[in-house]
Amino acid sequence: MMNALYSWLQEEVKVQDLTDYIYWFELNMTQNSQRVMDQIAEAVKMQTQIDPTALLEAQNIRTEMVDTDPASIHAQYNPNTQTITINNEWIQKYEQIMDTTQAYNLHFMHEVYHVIEMQGVWYDTLKYRQRHRISEVSAIYYSQLQSGCPIHPRIAEYVIAIREGSYTKETLATYLKERVQDYEIYRFAK
Repeated sequence: MMNALYSWLQEEVKVQDLTDYIYWFELNMTQNSQRVMDQIAEAVKMQTQIDPTALLEAQNIRTEMVDTDPASIHAQYNPNTQTITINNEWIQKYEQIMDTTQAYNLHFMHEVYHVIEMQGVWYDTLKYRQRHRISEVSAIYYSQLQSGCPIHPRIAEYVIAIREGSYTKETLATYLKERVQDYEIYRFAK
């Protein structure tokens, strides 16, 4: 269903590359989003060279699976307890649309990125809102690369939300279409 929704949305929203559009859409309130996404891509590709297992072992960071309310977070890195916590409820939802390993790795690698971030990143000096937005987009991009997910991980969330009745395919498409004209200007400038 994930690939079907991706294809349908790409056709409905009328963009050449839906994955690129969603990354841009998530950065749409960031000045110079083209330059920022290029910096994210360059930095994250370098960070994929870091061995996540060795990094976590060197810093004594442990991983735990918990059963919590599905409305809560998917996963979280807590630097105070040196723990990456992954929510089983979300893993089970993702397992309905991708294999178990990929579902786990999407969440795990997202949090590993936040561990890497603690070592310092190029956007440390930015204001909180911009830094937070770039941090999340970077973590999503990193988890996509590290887990081998062929399309933007947000598509999995869209599938889950549609299955649970949070919204329809049509309302999602309408929401995504709102910024297509701005995106086309961005693509042309690229």
